[in-house]
Amino acid sequence: MTPTPIFPDAKQTNAKSAGPTPPSVLFQGVDTFTGSARSTAVVGTSTQVGGEEICTYTTCTNVKSLTKSLQINGDLSASSVFGSIDAKTKYVHNLDLTSTSVVVAVYVNNVAATNAYTNVGLAQGVTIPKHINDFYLGYGDSFVSEITVGAEYIATYVFYSESAEDQTSVVNALSAKGVGAGGSITVSLDTAIQTVRNQMTVRFAFAQTILGLTGVPLPTEENLYQFALAFAARTPNPGMVINFKTTGYEHVPGVGNALDPIVKVRLAFTGGINGDGISANYASLTGLDHATQWILDVYKTYGYGGDKDLTERGKKISLDRESLGNVIIAISKDATVLPKVPPLPSLEWGTPVLNFSTPGAAMVWPSSTSPGPSYFADVGYRDVLSQTKLTSVSIGGVTVSSIGGTVEDVSMISTTYASAEGSKTFTRGGNVQVWGSTWSQTMPFEFQLTDQVASMSGTEENANSIYPFERFVLSSFAITRLSQGVPAHSRWPQAQVGDPQGATWTPAVGEVFVGFCGTTSPDGGVNGGSVLVTLSPLTTTFSPASWSPTPSQQA
Repeated sequence: MTPTPIFPDAKQTNAKSAGPTPPSVLFQGVDTFTGSARSTAVVGTSTQVGGEEICTYTTCTNVKSLTKSLQINGDLSASSVFGSIDAKTKYVHNLDLTSTSVVVAVYVNNVAATNAYTNVGLAQGVTIPKHINDFYLGYGDSFVSEITVGAEYIATYVFYSESAEDQTSVVNALSAKGVGAGGSITVSLDTAIQTVRNQMTVRFAFAQTILGLTGVPLPTEENLYQFALAFAARTPNPGMVINFKTTGYEHVPGVGNALDPIVKVRLAFTGGINGDGISANYASLTGLDHATQWILDVYKTYGYGGDKDLTERGKKISLDRESLGNVIIAISKDATVLPKVPPLPSLEWGTPVLNFSTPGAAMVWPSSTSPGPSYFADVGYRDVLSQTKLTSVSIGGVTVSSIGGTVEDVSMISTTYASAEGSKTFTRGGNVQVWGSTWSQTMPFEFQLTDQVASMSGTEENANSIYPFERFVLSSFAITRLSQGVPAHSRWPQAQVGDPQGATWTPAVGEVFVGFCGTTSPDGGVNGGSVLVTLSPLTTTFSPASWSPTPSQQA
């Protein structure tokens, strides 16, 4: 066996100056507290062992179980403070998980080789100095004792449940559909997860990545099963380190108890068997921060400003996270001394829960007519969770003239909404031209991310002078938006000026506009389409977030 090359000048290889670097070879030094590779302090012999090829899913209710299922051995808290050590930890960080999230994690690997040490000793010229922190700064506190090279495919189905009760409900619903704690990937896995997704009123996200293999497109969710089964047959190209294990230097012959102070600090950091150390607390604060910032982001999306308590708590959570991060930074500079851990009051609060009503019609135009047979609602409860926001609206209608007079009739609304899941456009009603009528449509009324709908006005008119029966129509409609506090207007018919002299909707306290709803009716076969019959602003009412115990607080 060829020994791993030695880098004797340890002090010049302190990776903290260059950011975290993942380990790449057997026997390389590792800094547990930063997750970064260090210089090599040991040499030895190794053997190639049978690498475990995996093609499974795991239902995870905490970050610890997720990192285990994805074969991540570096500490995620360290990578939060110092930066992601590799693409896999960055992938997990980008999920923005909370303490109540549920993740169905799919993990498939393709192992090229796994090497493990058989004997180890300090490299020639390496000794434990009097000031053992000098040793730590150069070589870390552990060495790579096993390393696996290959490729891997990762997919995650994330249910962002907001309370421990909701988390349990999601887990039970998955189990009822055959998605248990874990197992082999089956053809029905995606279908079962999508069924639960449609049942639960929680935010959801799907993500996937391939590591160690280039030129291979990601599969669709529907084709995940076939892709996963075929992944093991592919040749890793270029290949990469997909897993490694570490062993503390205290287990190297000849070291003895010389590094005991560092071992004690490491135990306080990792929490040992119970896993309730500094790292776990930092992970809890990170999850709490994600949950709080997401709710504040929802408030920002819809212009809700009635939860000052959450805003203040969000600031305190960030301060607690920063304080504990400073402890980790201090350890990374001197791993022989455990800094005083400050009080972390935000960990006692639980987790915040977003409170809002199911979107509903705030007002109906025209109010004097019977609704059409086909109801529509552009936005639902889950859409609010996805922060679906109106980005464009256009109103169209016909001007009908006859011997009895002239009537304006709003017959169509076209809307576009955007969310993290993409954009969608709806056209309700259409161009209904009869009896020599003329059609017109407003230019798209555009909304920026921070723009809010401030009011809507509509006028209804009895059109029995035109039609051979009594029929009330929406004869004019106007929307006012606020863009950085400056009002802007769009109205139909465009020839009119000012707001329609009819019923006006303005938001009540806590009420925000999220979309449109209404009814349509067939146009009588004239154009084979439909006509807008009634139109309403679709609103929801927010109230301040409530706080629910975290799963660990309920345990």
